[in-house]
Amino acid sequence: MKGFAIIGIVLYFAVLTWLEWSSLVSNGVRDLIAYACLVGLGCFLGILLVLFPDLKSPLTWVDKVYKPFSAMLK
Repeated sequence: MKGFAIIGIVLYFAVLTWLEWSSLVSNGVRDLIAYACLVGLGCFLGILLVLFPDLKSPLTWVDKVYKPFSAMLK
């Protein structure tokens, strides 16, 4: 069942890229690289959440990193 979800995520990003391709090519290489990085990151995170649904949110990561600093400021 996870395989279908992963295929769905990849197809979603493939269709999204297909729809945006003409505007990306006309804008230049910088926009194309930025789009590829953001889409790749989004696809990676989507697949990661399908494979490991119990992952903690990024907000808890930030809280864990900055909690000692906030304690020092008080």
